[in-house]
Amino acid sequence: MLELFHQYKEAGETKRTLLVGQNMVNRNPDDFACFEAYFGYLLFLAENEDIQTSKSFLQQAAGALAFFSESIDIDEYSVEFIISKENELNQVSELINQRQEEITREAVRQEVMYNNDALELLGQLLEKINNCKNQDDFNTYLNDMGRIDQSINRKRLSTGQEAMYAELTEKISDVVNSKMAYFENAKNREYNIYAIESYEKVFHMFKSGKVAAEHKEILQSLFSFDPSRLYNETLVYYNHVYSYVLDKLSDEEKFTITKFAIMCEKKR
Repeated sequence: MLELFHQYKEAGETKRTLLVGQNMVNRNPDDFACFEAYFGYLLFLAENEDIQTSKSFLQQAAGALAFFSESIDIDEYSVEFIISKENELNQVSELINQRQEEITREAVRQEVMYNNDALELLGQLLEKINNCKNQDDFNTYLNDMGRIDQSINRKRLSTGQEAMYAELTEKISDVVNSKMAYFENAKNREYNIYAIESYEKVFHMFKSGKVAAEHKEILQSLFSFDPSRLYNETLVYYNHVYSYVLDKLSDEEKFTITKFAIMCEKKR
C-alpha cells in the first residue's frame, strides 16, 4: 500500500494519494514508514495551499500524529520521533500564521489606500455639490457620495482618516442641507412667478372685457395654486386680482367660482 501511495504522489494525484494514505495509516496504525509518508505529505500540502486549505491539512496532520502516538509502543526512540514530528507540525503552523499575518497586513494596507482615495473623492464631490446649480447634477453627486461613503470601512480608518472623515461628514451635512434649501427656494420662486403671471393674465382678461361665459380661464388660473407655497407678495397680488374679478361678477357667479375655488385641485 505504501508503494501505491508513492505512485499516486509522484503522479500528482492529490485526492488519491490522501485516500490511500489515510487508509494505510488506519490499517497500520503503528507503522512508522506509513505514518511518516502520510504525515509528511499532509505537511507539504499545508505549506503550499491557500490559507484555509492549509489549515485543514494541518489539522489532519495533527490528527494523524495524535492517532499514531496513541497506537505505537512507547520507548525512547518513539518518544523522540513523536517530539520531532510535533516540532515539524509547529513549524508549519508558524509558517501558516506568518502567511495569514502578511495577508491581513496587505488587506489593511489596501483598505487604508482605498479609504484615502474614497475620502479624496468625497471632498471632490462636496466641492461639486457646493458649486452646482442644477437639481439633476445635485442628485447625481449626492448618489455618488452615498455610494462611496457606504464603501468606506470605518473600522479601518487611521487616526488621521477618522479626523478627515468627521470633518467631511460635518461639511457634507451643512452643504447638502443648504443646497437642498437653495433648490427648494428656486422651485418656489418659479412656482410663484408662474402664479403671478397666471393672475396677471386673468386680470387683463377681465380688464379688457374678454371673459368667457363659463369663466373657465378664471377657474384654471386663479385657483389651481397651493397657497402654502405662495409668497406673501404673491398672495397680496392674488387678493387684488380676486377682488377685482369678484367685483365684475354677479352674485350667482361669485358663488360658483367661490365653490370651485374650494374644490379645485391644487398644483404642487
